[in-house]
Amino acid sequence: MAVISGKKIIGLTVKNESGDILGKVYNFELEVDSQLVLEYHIKGEGLLKKFMTPEIIVHRSQVKSISEEEMIVDDVSISEGIEGSEPVASIV
Repeated sequence: MAVISGKKIIGLTVKNESGDILGKVYNFELEVDSQLVLEYHIKGEGLLKKFMTPEIIVHRSQVKSISEEEMIVDDVSISEGIEGSEPVASIV
């Protein structure tokens, strides 16, 4: 079983499957009962993007892979989503 610490998750670069950079993880929520990550909170990189880009919330089911270098999420645009399921990223 692979393990990654919370310190390595915060600041992790997030890309979609096409390789577009969505931003970096700045927070994540833990489901207390199951002790599983529920969702990841992502913000754009750079000073301007941090203030101009809305927060992106990615549910754990939308994560394709995660390593100490990057997180890859479903290849759907922020505004689309997949019919019958949660959107890849919801804007807060």
